[in-house]
Amino acid sequence: MPERTEGWRFLLLRGEAETLVDIRVADGAAGPAGLDLRRGGRAAAVQQITGELATCIGPYAEYAVARVTRTSADLDDLYRQVAQEIPNEPARVAFLGTLQPGGSAAFGPGLWFSARRDAAGALLCDRRLQARDEVLMLAALPDLTPGLEH
Repeated sequence: MPERTEGWRFLLLRGEAETLVDIRVADGAAGPAGLDLRRGGRAAAVQQITGELATCIGPYAEYAVARVTRTSADLDDLYRQVAQEIPNEPARVAFLGTLQPGGSAAFGPGLWFSARRDAAGALLCDRRLQARDEVLMLAALPDLTPGLEH
């Protein structure tokens, strides 16, 4: 977070954020939250979805994903819509199970949060969040948001 926003509060206006969860990797050290499609951003997720869908329906997948991407509200909507291109019900269910991230709490528009300094002095979000998709946030000075907890 930019240094100038220390002490400010933030409001999630559009999109979704999810709790960032640490996992244990093979050597027992804490690592990032798996190989989630969302970690690379929307473009990387769309590319991954296209590849997975192509294994089910062939080269038409590229066109289908491109068409749906223009109108999908978020990645979950994109998953559901392109899954309809798979005529075989068990294959469709497997496709959705492979791509759907699970287990982390999602937060939508209306979430207020603030920033804090970590032990190294870096300014971080007070919640361990990552964007699920593209998000829009409003930054506000604390005196403009009376009554909200830090």
